Amino acid sequence: MMGFLVADRLLQLGKFINGTLFGRKNLMLTNCLLSTGLGSLGDGIQQYYDILTNQIKDEKKLSTGDHKFNFIRNLHMSAAGFTTGLLTHSWYIFLDRYLGTKRCLKLITTKPSILELYLYVKNQI
Repeated sequence: MMGFLVADRLLQLGKFINGTLFGRKNLMLTNCLLSTGLGSLGDGIQQYYDILTNQIKDEKKLSTGDHKFNFIRNLHMSAAGFTTGLLTHSWYIFLDRYLGTKRCLKLITTKPSILELYLYVKNQI
């Protein structure tokens, strides 16, 4: 009996995540928030690692032993994550218009490949 209750709760959670968070209505907000959170988390891990290994680039901080978490840097990385989420969301909506929205292996691999190729060419110029 307990297994059915757990399975039912997991099914409800899955429907909420799929329908509400990743539905068309809230998808842009979800993408932006996920990118913001991952940008902040990644920078936080990197700063924590730098503090633990004493790999601070600023000479003044090395001489004084002041190894603190840089919240401004973390805010900047969060902002970069937000804009990345916004731009990639718009890019995938653009690709959906021309390539379709079917969920097949060909499209799942083609869309990120086009994005990577575009960014590679843009960075070479």
